[in-house]
Amino acid sequence: MPSIFLSHNSKDKPFVRRLAERLTESGATIWLDEVNIRIGDSLVDKISEAIREVDFIAAVISKNSINSPWVKKELSLAVTKEIKSKSVVVLPIVIDDCPMPGSLADKLYACRFR
Repeated sequence: MPSIFLSHNSKDKPFVRRLAERLTESGATIWLDEVNIRIGDSLVDKISEAIREVDFIAAVISKNSINSPWVKKELSLAVTKEIKSKSVVVLPIVIDDCPMPGSLADKLYACRFR
């Protein structure tokens, strides 16, 4: 079964929790910050390691996430992984009407709000 890192802004957590639940029910292994990061862990180390190890990065794109420094860093790491592996790694999921980040502009994406 695939492993999936959920890149998102904390303001989108209700949607992300539902998504994680559905993906888990479908058999995927989900990496979610509130589950996988413990008090005292290095955020940078844990997130970087997770992105290196998972099969896919589901990028939840929203008005909240497009300006988030953390999401930008996660997407940078994810796109770098995608380029190195020469395979699809980043799976954009657009949840509201907002511009697509430039690094994902050429990707087909899932859309929740239309």
